[in-house]
Amino acid sequence: MSNPHDASESDHYLDQVTANIVKARQYLVEAQHRAADWPLCSSALARALEHAVCAVFTAWDEPYKPGWKIHRHFAERLASFIDPSVVLFVTALWSLEGTSWSGHTDQIMATCRQIIDSFEQLAVNPPSADWHPLPIPEPVEWDALADDERLFLQAAIRAAREACPGVRLLLFGSRAAGTGQPTSDYDLLFIFPNAFPEGDYGQSVGNVVSLAMRQGIAIDAERINERQWSKPPRSRMPLIDRIKACHVEVPMQ
Repeated sequence: MSNPHDASESDHYLDQVTANIVKARQYLVEAQHRAADWPLCSSALARALEHAVCAVFTAWDEPYKPGWKIHRHFAERLASFIDPSVVLFVTALWSLEGTSWSGHTDQIMATCRQIIDSFEQLAVNPPSADWHPLPIPEPVEWDALADDERLFLQAAIRAAREACPGVRLLLFGSRAAGTGQPTSDYDLLFIFPNAFPEGDYGQSVGNVVSLAMRQGIAIDAERINERQWSKPPRSRMPLIDRIKACHVEVPMQ
């Protein structure tokens, strides 16, 4: 575990590191079951490597969740700290995901297993002295967001509250920090009332997803309830802690 955490703080990071490694191995097993169908096999392998990469980032005090953005973070932040051949393999496999390519899947899966093992070792050891976790930026004020950002977010909270009147919507990530680009996605956290059934979260989130799709906007949504916001589950603390430090709450106007 990385040295930025003291003993009292490290447990929830370790919890999330372990969860990512476990998930990586589960996807590896899924890939083995789908070995005869490369598009499905490659997707499972891609998810396995994403989770393994996230384990390293989280252990080194820079938590991310799996998804397409982790590919960029891997190239920008982690690639220079690991073996170049591993970097080439990981990026090549991600680029082949879902293609019609076929080859020696047994050998590819064996290499993935070795890489996941190596990432697990990285995650349980302190990072290189050259590694400096990205600082958490200060959030911008609501009025400092661009007009088009505020318009979309206001429409988004209205859409979310059609299904759940009490839901809160928080913008986090690059747009909340004021460093987003016109093509940056909107990182959104939905905070649902404790009494609202978890099984109904999807309708509220789905309304916003549909709105974003109609406008050609990319969003990345997280969902929790008020109790989890106040006291996050250990496995989600790294992400929630960062959101708490840098977010913009969307007002209902």
